[in-house]
Amino acid sequence: MVKLARTPLSATDLSTILASGSDFAFEMAVLAELDSLGFACDHSHTYIDPVTQKIRQFDIRAKLSFPPDHHLRLSVECKNLQSFFPLVVHRVPRRDDEAFHDLIRYFPMPGSSIPPITDRTVFRNAGKSSRYRTGDLVGKRFDQVGKAPDGAPVIDDSDVFGKLSQALNSANDLIQAAAHGSDRGIHCVLPIIVVPDGTLWAMDYDSHGAVIAAPHQVDEATYFIGHSWPTEGIGSRSFTVSHLEVHTFKSLRSHAKALIDPPDIGLFPVPWKPEWAERLGA
Repeated sequence: MVKLARTPLSATDLSTILASGSDFAFEMAVLAELDSLGFACDHSHTYIDPVTQKIRQFDIRAKLSFPPDHHLRLSVECKNLQSFFPLVVHRVPRRDDEAFHDLIRYFPMPGSSIPPITDRTVFRNAGKSSRYRTGDLVGKRFDQVGKAPDGAPVIDDSDVFGKLSQALNSANDLIQAAAHGSDRGIHCVLPIIVVPDGTLWAMDYDSHGAVIAAPHQVDEATYFIGHSWPTEGIGSRSFTVSHLEVHTFKSLRSHAKALIDPPDIGLFPVPWKPEWAERLGA
């Protein structure tokens, strides 16, 4: 444990420390940004971790529905990193089997209270039509990097990996809501980590591990996950969270706007007709 000075803190001390280092203050700024974009947000609620079955607390869950029948659900975790201990994403070219993301499609027949099970399916958007393309750089490891007071290097991934796990586990509830809810259309679930500007770096490698780009600052990065959650009741296929996205605060607004205005065709496929519409000629 870090040794603390034994001098009582004043209100000014507390304000200064919390303004620069509080995760909660950073969460509130991210929440305000998502609110301003029209997302309906839940902030700092509890949920049951699907792996440990323990009570956890998520930072933000955000949902936005927009024409035609698109629903974007974000599981957002915020980490108020400092420039002296930034996050480095180690990236390699994405393989063919990593170039995909899953969606849930639900188009019940009008007037039918119990639609055919084929009308609610997990759909895999893969290859060139996916947002996550073969050959693009994708993260495979996180490191937080800094220096100790004596100059010794410090490398640790535990804190940020914890945020990754929270974003992924919280996303399971959003997947189940899409899989069993009443909102017709195409549903996308994305886990996201948001960090302050100037604290996200990337180091890039080729597919054989040779460095092709020294550490450099970036505003966003994708990280391969490939974790599946069961979606009982809509067929045998599980929903796989293929990627987590990391964004600086500055890129959060431009990223979200690019996804929804108009809908990103790499995230949401071209307009699709359900089977009943084809049969009826609708």
